[in-house]
Amino acid sequence: MVIKLYIFLLLILPAAVSGQVLQENGYKLFYPENISSNSTFDISIVASNPYNNNATLELYFVLPGRITFKNLLLHSVYNETNIPCNQINIEGISGEVYKAVISLSKNNISSKTYFQLLFSFKAENAKNVNFQFSGIFKAKGKTAGYIQTSDNFDSDDSLKLASVPLQFYKSQKYAVNAILFNPGSEMSINLTDVDVNTLLTEFWIKINGPNNNFLTIINKQTNKNLFDISTNPFQMITVKSENHSNEEVINPYFLSGGTWYHIAVFISFNTGDISFYCNNTLINGNKMTAFLKAGDLIWKFENNSQDTNFMLDIFRAVALNNNINVSFLNKNYLNFIADSSRVLYQFNFDNEDELSLAEGRINLSYSSVNFVKSDAPIFARAPELNIEVLGNSYELTWNGGDYKQARVYVLEKSVNNSDYTQVSIIQPENYHEKNYSILDEKDPDAEVVYYRVKQINFDGNVVYSSQVKIGQGVTEPFVLEQNYPNPFNPRTSIVLDLLEDSDVDITIFNLEGKEIAKLYKGFLARGEHKFSFDASELPSGIYLYKVSTPNYSDTKKMILTK
Repeated sequence: MVIKLYIFLLLILPAAVSGQVLQENGYKLFYPENISSNSTFDISIVASNPYNNNATLELYFVLPGRITFKNLLLHSVYNETNIPCNQINIEGISGEVYKAVISLSKNNISSKTYFQLLFSFKAENAKNVNFQFSGIFKAKGKTAGYIQTSDNFDSDDSLKLASVPLQFYKSQKYAVNAILFNPGSEMSINLTDVDVNTLLTEFWIKINGPNNNFLTIINKQTNKNLFDISTNPFQMITVKSENHSNEEVINPYFLSGGTWYHIAVFISFNTGDISFYCNNTLINGNKMTAFLKAGDLIWKFENNSQDTNFMLDIFRAVALNNNINVSFLNKNYLNFIADSSRVLYQFNFDNEDELSLAEGRINLSYSSVNFVKSDAPIFARAPELNIEVLGNSYELTWNGGDYKQARVYVLEKSVNNSDYTQVSIIQPENYHEKNYSILDEKDPDAEVVYYRVKQINFDGNVVYSSQVKIGQGVTEPFVLEQNYPNPFNPRTSIVLDLLEDSDVDITIFNLEGKEIAKLYKGFLARGEHKFSFDASELPSGIYLYKVSTPNYSDTKKMILTK
């Protein structure tokens, strides 16, 4: 009982994770950041029962096309229950609408008790869509409240749906194969002759079920486990150390079954600090209890479960002398690019020959692993595009990217950031990296021009460079977008698009002209910048946000509703 309650306490700890948690006052929703367009995936809602034992929960959710509902599980401190869901029709709502009625008393969910709703879905050539849901608590047949914060709803009984964005990617042949760990499979890696001050190890993993201790970091000198990384019954990733008392940071992260996640472990051997990350988010910070070197550690991947498996793709060990964010920028690519760091070892797991050859260079052992086709989010790099003004023309130059995979480069431009036309097409030289350059005349009728390079690879996939934008004599040096969401409660985002380098001042006012907050003051380079405003301490009402540069300013309204 104590262990289960502790797990639920972990589930409800505060966490602000982009793409992972949508947090309101009454619930937390966990969903995968990126999902393969042909895969299974899970969504988790953690909520509590604020009412008495006789309350019921009516749950509604809406699926767009190409998403199939599989099942819904209810997890509580006491049990796990498969909840039947019926497809219904509701006027004015498009898509497949499902309804489930959950008796809280029959499932031993008393007042103030937390529970988890675990949805499972199957995607078939899915594109970016929204998942919509609503939960209504009822007592004695009447609406008592909502699983969302009640501020989002009126007092009537009409169905109000919260919306969650789901992003899908199309897997590329570039990922080739991955290693499949069935029950009993294992692989150990020991970087024998590595002597570095800092070590980053990172890999992609897809776990197809809970209760899986997939990685153990072992002290080779004592043969004792230093850290165990696993998923618990609620599919939260957890880190267990040899000494539980020295845990400094715990931030559990939900791992959807059938979805790939990036795991990074960063160690400073000078200080003994070790940090664990999942999808760019710190999940645990710790201390190693002994003075160790990189060669003293064994990385053991093992599937000791009875009925689930997991897959591994791209294991990389790096002497990281840059910020950890450099790792996150490189995670989706085969090649690791950093000015001060170097890759010590990398396994792409394309075939068994790669592992066999590595056995002669490092201590590597493996058994019962299989090589299967990978759908991990490993992509070809796009080229980097730059622009310079040359009189009445622009010089567009680009290089980098995975030039060996490129079949053709297409330089494109647009005057409205949506309809792009071809400027030039170039056949790349695939045997070495090269700088490409094209001159394009200014468009006298356009105030702003956008450029990008479309790289078409041999496997048919397309990647785009980041777009570059240049103003052509416009008087406004920036574009200020409407804050989103608007109305908001209590946080919103403000996006500023600078057309030229400038000093910038961003200030929040109330309607009386009193300054409420200063979001930014200083220099900003040309490009898009995003700022977050938290109005937790402010009352509901209309506020103004003003952006000023030395020669121009713009002001917009935003609405805070609580």
